[in-house]
Amino acid sequence: MRALDDMVRAGKILYIGVSDTPAWIVSRMNTIAELRGWTQFVGLQIKYSLLERTVERKLLPMARELDIAVTLWGALDGGILTGKYNKKKDEEGRAQMYESISDEKLAVAEEVMKVAEEIGKTPSQVALNWV
Repeated sequence: MRALDDMVRAGKILYIGVSDTPAWIVSRMNTIAELRGWTQFVGLQIKYSLLERTVERKLLPMARELDIAVTLWGALDGGILTGKYNKKKDEEGRAQMYESISDEKLAVAEEVMKVAEEIGKTPSQVALNWV
């Protein structure tokens, strides 16, 4: 945190953020920075989607409490939520490339596809709007 603060004070960076780090580390580092008068984290980048919601337990509440901006990645979870792996599963290369996709994830993608059909949108639009 001291090195990051030095970079901010030197004008080499404007703000500091962190990605894919446990909540306890981010909150500890911000507490240390606050106590010592250093620059704190102002941004948090996390993987978040209908299939990856674990951040709702600790990271999102921490970000809200510490007033840290959140930027997400993986909202379509590697394309699973687009429905492309539900369609034409036996297509050459597709099934072989993603054999590790669980039935549970495919079931969620199937529901996203159903909602998309009902409202006349694409599965990607449904998944992104959920986020």
